[in-house]
Amino acid sequence: MLVKCLEVLDRYDEHGAAVHVCAGYERLIGAPSTMEQWYMMTGRGPDGEYLEDGEQR
Repeated sequence: MLVKCLEVLDRYDEHGAAVHVCAGYERLIGAPSTMEQWYMMTGRGPDGEYLEDGEQR
């Protein structure tokens, strides 16, 4: 159902709404926010602070 919703939003160039749908879904399932995920992929903690000694979470 989520995929269908995002396909419709994409078809009508409602990219902003699609981002909000994804953010809501992330919150619903307890996933880190997009920004937190980006921080973690770049070697930082979810709060954006660099981790000591290259520690990854």
